[in-house]
Amino acid sequence: MARLAGDTEIKIGEIITRVIAEKKISKAELGRMLGIAAPAVTYLTTRDSIDVNTLHKVGLALKYNFFKHYVVVEEGQGTRDKGQGEIKDEKDNVIEELKGKIAELESALQKQENGFLKEINELLKKGGK
Repeated sequence: MARLAGDTEIKIGEIITRVIAEKKISKAELGRMLGIAAPAVTYLTTRDSIDVNTLHKVGLALKYNFFKHYVVVEEGQGTRDKGQGEIKDEKDNVIEELKGKIAELESALQKQENGFLKEINELLKKGGK
């Protein structure tokens, strides 16, 4: 059985079942899309693992990326034993950091804009005299 970093088990058949339900597609319909019989689709939904080519075909038929459940962290990209939750937390932290930087830049821009408006007002006052 495949495992994510952090020993989280991936039961791909359960994920396929969930996606079929979300997409409101019957097993028979998926079978037609894949060119296989409905019982073969039922077999796919009971599997803990599946070969890459078959998973790719199912993903194309359902327009769903099943490979996102198999996170691989390459060297230089961070710790190898990060789980999905830790990666999500890291992304959330980066997003919050970027939001902070955006707020700082907006504040600086507003100050600069206020300075320009003051200069324009002074020039208008001088021009009106």
